[in-house]
Amino acid sequence: MHQLRKHFAHIFHPIIGDRPHGCNKQNKFWKEHFEMDTMMLHASEITFKHPKTQNNIIINAGLQPEFKRVLEILNMENSI
Repeated sequence: MHQLRKHFAHIFHPIIGDRPHGCNKQNKFWKEHFEMDTMMLHASEITFKHPKTQNNIIINAGLQPEFKRVLEILNMENSI
């Protein structure tokens, strides 16, 4: 998680709401205009082999309501 956040900050694509590695101006804007201070980082799926059975395990996670709200603000709710 931290490595991804650092890499994105390094290439000037900070994650909204990321206080240690993000953009303070961007985070302040989102907090003041949209009352949002949640980090907008989401892992939708993880896949791995079970260590004993060797079956593929797939775990999916839906978006948090705050993440959905940001997509609506950006007019991107249909992009995911």
